[in-house]
Amino acid sequence: MITGDEPQLGGQETDISPMISGRGTRIIVSARGAYVAGSLRRLIELMDDHQQLAFRQALVQQTFNAIRAEIDEAIQKGQSQLVEFVPAIENWLADPSEENAQQVHDLDLSTPSNRADSRVVIPNWCPLPVGQPIEASPINNEVWFARRLQTGLIRAVLDFPGWPAEPILNTLPLSAICPTDAHWDGLWSEVHVWLLDAAWAILQGAAIPPLDTSRAGIERRLGDAELWYRRKHLELMVNLMTPTQQQRFRQAVLEQALQCINTVPLDRWSPAERQVIEMARRWIVAPGLVETEIQQAPRIKFMPTDRFTKPGLMAAHALIKAFGREPDRERESGLSNLNVWYAHYAADIAGHVKQLSDGLPAAAFVESQAAMRAWQIEAAWAVLHDEPISPYEFGAANTSG
Repeated sequence: MITGDEPQLGGQETDISPMISGRGTRIIVSARGAYVAGSLRRLIELMDDHQQLAFRQALVQQTFNAIRAEIDEAIQKGQSQLVEFVPAIENWLADPSEENAQQVHDLDLSTPSNRADSRVVIPNWCPLPVGQPIEASPINNEVWFARRLQTGLIRAVLDFPGWPAEPILNTLPLSAICPTDAHWDGLWSEVHVWLLDAAWAILQGAAIPPLDTSRAGIERRLGDAELWYRRKHLELMVNLMTPTQQQRFRQAVLEQALQCINTVPLDRWSPAERQVIEMARRWIVAPGLVETEIQQAPRIKFMPTDRFTKPGLMAAHALIKAFGREPDRERESGLSNLNVWYAHYAADIAGHVKQLSDGLPAAAFVESQAAMRAWQIEAAWAVLHDEPISPYEFGAANTSG
C-alpha cells in the first residue's frame, strides 16, 4: 500500500522520500529505480542477508495474520495437530534461529485418519480451481489445509522462496477469497504491490505496511477506478464499465488496431491476410453482421519462430483473435469476469505492424506494443468518465507513458 514514504510514482506532487547519505546511498539510489520500475527481483538482490531474513519474516507474518482465524477455527473443530503449529510459527517470528526453524520443520500436521496422504510430496502450486468450494475437493479438508500450510508458511520459514508471492498465495484459501477472475486479479495486484512496498521499506529501515488479503478488502478495492488507473491494470478498469462503456472501449481499441494496419500499403499483405483485413474493416461498421464471418476466416498457420520473422502473418492472426468473438460477459456476485483479450491482441498488432512497415528488429515490436497498451489505459479512463478518447498516434512518438 502507498504510504507516502516511497519514491514518487506520478501520484504525488513532490518527491517526499527521505534523503539518505553515507554508505547506503548507492544502494538506496539503485533501489529507488528498481522500486519505480516494479522490479522486486532487483530489490531483493540489493538486500543483505539480514534484510532478506526480515523480508522472509514479513512474508510469514502477513500470511500468518491472514489465516490465523482459520487456524483457530480448525483447532476448535478438533484438528489438534495444529495446536503446536501456532507457537512454533510465533517462536520463529520472534527469533528466526536455526533451532526454531527446525521446530517448524519437525511439525507433523497429519492426523491418524490422513497421515498417509498429508506428508506426500507437494507441488509448488496447488490451489483449488477458482470458485470451487473446498468441500468439493477430492482431498479432505484436513489434508488440504495441511498442504496449504506446508507449501506456504512452512516452506517460507525454511528457505527464501524462489517466487516471493508463493508463501502467501499457496497458503490463502483462494476458493473462498476469489470467486471470480476479477477477485483474483485484485488479490494478485495487492500482493504484488505489497511485496514491492515491503522490500522498499526494509531497504530503508522503515516500518513494513500491512497486507489486506480479505475478500471484503478485495471487493472494496475493485470499485476504485483511480487505484487501477494508477496501477495500470486494464482488466480491472474495464471491469468497472457498464456494458455500453465496454462496447465503446472495445470499438475504440479495435479501430486503433485497424489504423495501425492501414499504415501499411495493401499490396504488402498476402491474399489471405488481405481477406482478414477486409473483414475487420467491415466489423468496425457492423460488428454483429460479420462476427461469424471472422470466426470462420481462413486458419492462419504459423510456427513460434514466425513471431518476429513474419510480422504480417502474425498481425493477421492477431486480427482474427481480436475481432473474432465477443468477450465473456458472464457475471458472478455482481462482478464481471471480463478478460480483455481483444486489447492484448490489438497491442500485438501495433507491434507487428511497426516491424512490417519499418523493417525494424524485435525491439520495435516491444516498443509499439507498450505504446498501444499505454494508450489503452488512457482510453479506458476516458470511457469510464464518458469523455472523448484521444486517438492513438501510431509510431515512435507513442512510446512514452
